[in-house]
Amino acid sequence: MWTLEAEEELRIEIEAKGTQHKCTIQLVSGTAELFGTELLQGREYTFAPPLPPGSTSSSNVSGSSSSSASGPSEDSSANLRFAIFTWHGCQLKIKGATKTAYKKSDTPMISYLNVHGALENLRSMVRTGAGGGGAGQRATGPRCLVIGGPDSGKSTLCRILLSYAVRAGHTPIFIDLDVSQSAISIPGTISATSIESPISVETAADIGGGGGSSNTLSVKSPLTYFYGSLHPNAAPELYAKLTTRLAQVVERRLIEHPKANTGGIIVNTGGWADASCAPGSSSYNLIISLVQRFGIDVLLVVDRDDLTQALKSDPALHPSSADSDSDSTRHPSVHVAQVSRSGGVVIRDELNRKRSRQRNLRDYFYGTNMEFTPHQKTVQFKEVEIYRVGGGPAVPSSALPLGAKRVTDPTKVVRVTPSVDLIHHVLALSYAKDSASILESNVAGFVHVTAVDTQRKTLTILTPAPGPLPNNIFLCGNIKWID
Repeated sequence: MWTLEAEEELRIEIEAKGTQHKCTIQLVSGTAELFGTELLQGREYTFAPPLPPGSTSSSNVSGSSSSSASGPSEDSSANLRFAIFTWHGCQLKIKGATKTAYKKSDTPMISYLNVHGALENLRSMVRTGAGGGGAGQRATGPRCLVIGGPDSGKSTLCRILLSYAVRAGHTPIFIDLDVSQSAISIPGTISATSIESPISVETAADIGGGGGSSNTLSVKSPLTYFYGSLHPNAAPELYAKLTTRLAQVVERRLIEHPKANTGGIIVNTGGWADASCAPGSSSYNLIISLVQRFGIDVLLVVDRDDLTQALKSDPALHPSSADSDSDSTRHPSVHVAQVSRSGGVVIRDELNRKRSRQRNLRDYFYGTNMEFTPHQKTVQFKEVEIYRVGGGPAVPSSALPLGAKRVTDPTKVVRVTPSVDLIHHVLALSYAKDSASILESNVAGFVHVTAVDTQRKTLTILTPAPGPLPNNIFLCGNIKWID
């Protein structure tokens, strides 16, 4: 039995070593929450790490004739880590295996609650009719962007703010622009989804714990665009185009749905705001452009005092009174605030980040604990159209001045001829009707290329479910998964 005093948290780590390593937690008395999600008194919650990469077996694949299976690899990054916090004190009963469990009173939860309170004040101005665009009034709910360095707790803060908003009766929109470690879709994507109900306690542990799977946020019909790389700097023009498109679609939803408009948006980002992020750097300019693109009016900086001060004094975020008739209505003055980094956040090296991405991709097809049965199917080359964005010529060589080099268009859509180079690639299935509409179209899902037969002109792909594909237009990027 664990007894927590007011404003204490219990930090727990469960080792990823097979299906036997799990534990159950019961709230015996008092109140407690897990990353903003309330625990019900008397109910037992079961927590188990996801199976590590390499645990997939051909027996889980419908239509596969192979019988080989690879064993699990040792991967401490798959350990499940989470913290149960109490505002007023509680008693917890824990049964089962835990690698570590300890209490901490030094947490940033009070500052997170203060942030939620400030966002609630902005929402109340819209709900009570104070919003309307006049002086001191608001037409929309808060638009909050969270930035910070790698493993600074950005995703955890986003989920806490989302959970608190839902508990207060709102329907906020969660936008994830982190193409390296997405919490809504797979790596290489940007997504948005409406959060209409509280995140389950077990799911909250997975998505907020700094370990385990990073693709366990269960949402209905997320809006996803395929970028195809792991950093915005890999294709900045394409990233700008896709985030602009996503911002336009989200803006339309806010206009059409008053409840979503009041709830506002919470935007997660990648670990770009590291020590190299300073005025004039590409990552700093990216933050400024995203603020303007999504109409951000609350900018939360995790654990970077120097960056916070630079943003507070940046004129791009604080239009002068001379601009009040133009840009300030579209880009209002941004409130910049610094929040503390939680001491429970786990610092990962690049190997563990890569393993986390591989688990994310595996979970898309197989589920966190191998509960899904993906389907393997073979398609003819002529049945599909595969495209890649970037590399096409912006202008013909004949149109260039004498001696000038040929320039490529980084957002040009180019048809890809199927070859063995596609093996292990994850392809996005686009909703586009033709190649001209690919950049404006979101994706329906993803397939994994497991084999290419150039003589028979066939592709063998792994799909999440059996049945015909909803479209025949695919996008290829640099996202690979080796099962």
